Amino acid sequence: MREVYKRWMKEHSGAIVNVIADIWNGWPNYAHSGAARGGMWTLTEKRRLRMASDGVRVNAVAPGGVASSGFDTYEPDAQKEILKFPTRIPMQRYGNVAEVSAAITFLLSPAAAFITGSCIRVDGGAPNARPCWKELVAHDRSPTFGDSTATCRRACSSKDPKSSRAAGNTPPDPAGPKHLMVQKTRTGLTTLPVSAACRLR
Repeated sequence: MREVYKRWMKEHSGAIVNVIADIWNGWPNYAHSGAARGGMWTLTEKRRLRMASDGVRVNAVAPGGVASSGFDTYEPDAQKEILKFPTRIPMQRYGNVAEVSAAITFLLSPAAAFITGSCIRVDGGAPNARPCWKELVAHDRSPTFGDSTATCRRACSSKDPKSSRAAGNTPPDPAGPKHLMVQKTRTGLTTLPVSAACRLR
């Protein structure tokens, strides 16, 4: 951020978007990463003041659970927890990379000319789902954007009737989920197991 400002934007103006993460309710087991993303968000808020007089806007995008090849980097135990993610958020699905890209593109565009020091959360409402509120309702009413980047076939690995209904009345498979999500990457294709609640139409 400093270098692009010094070498170009200080004289020519521009827009910067920092990518952080869904850190709003803390990040158990990932304190190091949560602290780094929190620091970047604070820096974003600070730099908006310093750079505004040079015509530079500084914003952030905070992705939540996004189905991508990044899932491959987690340990098996962490991957099991990732598969539970969609059932814990209001939108009841993973996001995709196109939805994150769309938020970034908007903040870089002239349409966001009066926006600086802001953060767009692309997280399916995850921080708003709190234990003290009513139980989340399983559903498949959350349409996706840009699903040409990935295909997700519905699977059902739970005997919970809500999960079966949410997955299109697919009977539970006692052997667990067999369907895969195929995500395009620069190096080819990576296949990832996904839960019944991962719904990309």
